[in-house]
Amino acid sequence: INGGNINITAQFAFDFDLTASLNGGTVIVNGTQVTSITNSMMEGGGGPGGFGGPQH
Repeated sequence: INGGNINITAQFAFDFDLTASLNGGTVIVNGTQVTSITNSMMEGGGGPGGFGGPQH
């Protein structure tokens, strides 16, 4: 994120595979301004056992 204003209301605000950067702008998550991006989903979402994977 390099600029602008982003207002997120979510249980899991960020899900990324490699890296995410907050270089500028204003990011508000659930009413609180954040200064860094942390991954909400630690293992990613597309593989087996994750979201979209086979259900056993």
